[in-house]
Amino acid sequence: MADSAYRTSDADAIANEAAHWVARLESSRMDEHERRAFMAWIKQSPEHRARFFEMRKHWQGLSSASSAVRTRTTAFRAPALRYAAAILLAVGLLSWHFRLPDRLQADFATAPGESKTVQLSDGSTLYLNADTALAIAFTPQGRQIRLLRGEVECRVAHDSHRPFAVVTGPDRVTALGTDFSVYRDSGQTTVSVFESTVQVEHADHLVGVLNPGQQQHLDDETGAAPPLNGVGDDARAWRYGQLVFTAQSLTDVVAELNRYRPGKLVLMNRTAAQRKVSGVFNINDLESAIQTIANTQQLRIVRLGAWLTAIY
Repeated sequence: MADSAYRTSDADAIANEAAHWVARLESSRMDEHERRAFMAWIKQSPEHRARFFEMRKHWQGLSSASSAVRTRTTAFRAPALRYAAAILLAVGLLSWHFRLPDRLQADFATAPGESKTVQLSDGSTLYLNADTALAIAFTPQGRQIRLLRGEVECRVAHDSHRPFAVVTGPDRVTALGTDFSVYRDSGQTTVSVFESTVQVEHADHLVGVLNPGQQQHLDDETGAAPPLNGVGDDARAWRYGQLVFTAQSLTDVVAELNRYRPGKLVLMNRTAAQRKVSGVFNINDLESAIQTIANTQQLRIVRLGAWLTAIY
């Protein structure tokens, strides 16, 4: 066991060294002393050479994501990590581009990794998950929450004269009781009911009524899927500082982790994309979660700077 752990640690160290040398070479700021150090390192073993060329191939695969904004970075020369910075700029610009309109329309919003509790004037309470934006429209005739992006749990104060509804995309969820959540992402809506019932509509057509413990997925193109039963507090585990995954694809898990941490986590192993992940992880210690997932999936982690982490 100790020997196996040593080999894994040694392989990870070589992978991190290889990533460092890829970044240094791409930075175009290596001096002669560093070039000699690199040549000495790569000649040390076949493992060093294999990891270096493997890592360079991975990072070159990301270059297409940054090509659209490469011209914006010609004046930027961060020591050692210019290439990684270009990738991060591409990701950051795209992320900013898609989030900005939502934030301009929102009454309340949260950043990635941030949550917020909002007390409404009618006595209802909203719990905003990470990376969420919503607008509120209260009138004498009704109470409407427009979910622009992200996830909100609603504990609704009773008012028989003013219905309470969450509207997002083509979907409308009307409270017939007290406690439910709505999650909107990439043209899909997920409704989870914790107490009492809610009415679900899609594209102005009634889908049905959900009872406690039920969850329903709605797709902008394909419509409503059949309700799922037995959905408990796992659907709102984020409110208690946990993420719960039950046989979810590694691709979906990486996307979910990105909602709760700064920087960008990238899966660079296509063959592992549909592997299933199950587990309960602490939102306040996601680096340990990433390491655990990588270990159980027999994958490796490489970090370039503080903002880019790759699983391969």
